Amino acid sequence: MKGLVASLLCVLSFFTASDLKAQDRYWVEFSDKSGSEYNPIEYLNPSAIERRIKNNLNLNDSTDFPVNVEYVEKVQSIVDSVRVVSRWFNALSCHATDSQIDKLKDLPFVTDITPFQSSRKQISRFPQKSMSMSMRERSVLKAQTEIMQAERFQMMDIYGQGVKVAVFDVGFKSVDEREEFKHLFHNDQVIGTWDFVGNSPRVYHGGTHGTSVLSCIAGMIDSIPVGLATKADFLLARTERNLLELKSEEDFWLAAAEWADQNGAHIISSSLGYTKQRYFWEDMDGQTSLVSRAANMAASKGIIVLNSAGNDGDSDWEYLGAPADADSVLAIGGIDPWTGFTTVFSSFGPTADERQKPNLTMFGHATTVSPKGVEMAAGTSFSCPLVAGFAACAIQANPDLNWEQLFELLEMSGNMYPYADLVHGYGIPRAERVLDPIAKAEKTFRIESLSNSLLVKLNDSIAEDHVHKEASLPLYVFYKIVGKDSLIKYFAVSWPEGNTGARISKARLEQGDVVHVFYKGYYEIYTYN
Repeated sequence: MKGLVASLLCVLSFFTASDLKAQDRYWVEFSDKSGSEYNPIEYLNPSAIERRIKNNLNLNDSTDFPVNVEYVEKVQSIVDSVRVVSRWFNALSCHATDSQIDKLKDLPFVTDITPFQSSRKQISRFPQKSMSMSMRERSVLKAQTEIMQAERFQMMDIYGQGVKVAVFDVGFKSVDEREEFKHLFHNDQVIGTWDFVGNSPRVYHGGTHGTSVLSCIAGMIDSIPVGLATKADFLLARTERNLLELKSEEDFWLAAAEWADQNGAHIISSSLGYTKQRYFWEDMDGQTSLVSRAANMAASKGIIVLNSAGNDGDSDWEYLGAPADADSVLAIGGIDPWTGFTTVFSSFGPTADERQKPNLTMFGHATTVSPKGVEMAAGTSFSCPLVAGFAACAIQANPDLNWEQLFELLEMSGNMYPYADLVHGYGIPRAERVLDPIAKAEKTFRIESLSNSLLVKLNDSIAEDHVHKEASLPLYVFYKIVGKDSLIKYFAVSWPEGNTGARISKARLEQGDVVHVFYKGYYEIYTYN
């Protein structure tokens, strides 16, 4: 399994004088779990036990043992309040003053105390709203499932049945009232809810972002599915405040992940993330942030974790954030439905330690459901749940696969696999690639060496049908140059002209570089010597 080792919403930042005060939220780690009693049969949902068995995991793993109650009570007697207690990391988060922290440092069972970073909040903003669908919205609504080959799943009655999907967000306002989600309640598909911010089971309040995100997995608009997993079961977790919370909520994400694991989730879909408001780019290594470590821990329990890559592609940050940087997380980028290649805002890879990201991509502009009706929404916040619905169908179709096999299968489902670049990943997931063996692609081009360039010569001249349609795969030539260190030096997308797919200048090449080219399902590499 991948090692155990965050921006994704359109940004509106708030920063007040109160943020300049000394931080009062801390992460307190303990030395041991002495005296803890644990019975996996009592603690874990049967689905969680089944998932562990399928992945050959120890049912008595110490990370599942409860934190020593006496340690928690002692800390609680000193600090202002305790927020989250984590079994996985044998730690808790708390509010405390400087003098209280000094007292905690003297406790023999406390091994480390870390202050949470201050941050400014990122809030999504949707560009268009309406109560009835425009032609533009309706065309994208159909395309956002058709491009993943929804009909292939539907012919086999695959809609995510039996798969538990946990969704983490700022709230799910009016989900329990909207007609587009009525089927979820009629069929008892919402099997668990928890507001980790308000410490209550009520989640149908707060922000509207989660409403739109959930619709991209399981919503229905006029009998048209918004996402692919309309018959999956759902665990809904509110892990973020909408406008008021200005500090880290990664501990709520961690608490939600432990809750999702306990309740048998197969998938976590998270359209939340943390970047420059909290970290430096060097921290995007999959191991530094708490939320990335939590996501990898969830994966180690056999859960498929998907996270939006982020919306910083056109900002000074540019790169994806945490937990999309985690190596056991499927980071989902955004493509433009009307062009077929990456959206300008979609964050890109690699990670700080030079790993390939994103893993997959889907529409970064989607037709969604909000408390006010149907709307077009933009952001990788929506590409992620669209792929999460695909993942639920893939799991239903392949019930015997373990985590590693599912993770690899989902990457291989990308229409460009094994080609990948730093904005498109392996491409758009396709049902045929999880239902059938991957057929050998027909050769669509050849690479010719000219005096000053490499020429990608297409077998067929591009005619008038070279027009991208929303539900069709992009008809561009994708290529990248990989150096001797196996890192991508350069990548591009080329619009073919006639039978010329691309010209790659040899001025970009050094001896030993490898050129990777993809076009219409066919992939080839060329070593420059």
